Amino acid sequence: MNNNENPYIADEPLKVPDSAMRFHKNIIETLRELVKCSASNPLDKEFRLGFEKALLLYDDYQRETLSANKKQASCAKGCGLCCYHWVEDVNSFEIQIIADYIKTQLPPRQVKNITEACRKDIAAMENLEKIVDKKFAALKPQTQIDPSFILLSSFYQLERPCPLLTPAGECSIYTVRPITCRIYMSLAEPIRCAPSNINDGEVVTCVLDLQEEANALLDELHLRFRRNEGGSSALRLGILEELDDYDIEFTAKTEHIS
Repeated sequence: MNNNENPYIADEPLKVPDSAMRFHKNIIETLRELVKCSASNPLDKEFRLGFEKALLLYDDYQRETLSANKKQASCAKGCGLCCYHWVEDVNSFEIQIIADYIKTQLPPRQVKNITEACRKDIAAMENLEKIVDKKFAALKPQTQIDPSFILLSSFYQLERPCPLLTPAGECSIYTVRPITCRIYMSLAEPIRCAPSNINDGEVVTCVLDLQEEANALLDELHLRFRRNEGGSSALRLGILEELDDYDIEFTAKTEHIS
C-alpha cells in the first residue's frame, strides 16, 4: 500500500494528499514532544495541552483528506447512530483524561448513570461472548469467520447506546473523545448508519487512521501511562475502572444525605 493511502472500509482507499500529510507530519512532531516531556501523568498541564494540539491537527488532517477526495462526512451533532459500538483501542492516557473530564465537568448524578450503564453494557458483552464462544466451538474447524467480528457486530445490533451519549444523541465528552471515535466516519445518509442496517452495502463507513509512526508514538505513550498491565483498552471497561472509587464515594454521600 502506498504510504499516502489509508484503509477504507468500503470500496476503495481514501487517498491522503500532500496537503494533508503536512498536518500528519506536525502530528508526529507533537507526539514526539509528548514522548520527551517530563509529565508524570496525562493530567499534567504540559501533556494535556500537547495532546489537545495533536487532536486539533488530526481534525485538520481529516478535513483536508476528505476535501481532496471530494467526500463529506455525514456525521453531525445529535446523530449518535455509530455510538452503539463496543469501543476498543482507547489509549490509557485517553481513558484517564476522559475520566477526569467526567468527574470535573459532569453532574454527579450523570456520572452515577454513566457507571451504571457501563456495568450493564459490560454484563451484556460478557453474556454475548459466552454465546459466541459456544457457537464457534461447535463450528470449528468448518468456519474461517473471526469470532471477534461476530461478537462486536452482535453487540452493535443490541442497540445499547454509549454510556457517554446524552438522551439528545450528543456526546457528553465530545472535546476529549478518544482517537478511535474520531477516526470513524460515515459517508452515507445518517439513517443508513442504524445498527439494523449493519449488513447494508450502501452503508459507507470510513476509518481514516493515523499512519505507522504516529501510531507507534501513541502506543509508547499508552504503555508509559498504563496504570497496570491488566488495564483495559475498551472504553466502557476503562471508564468503570477509573470511576469506581468516585462512584462509591458518590453513593455513600447520597445515602448519608437521604
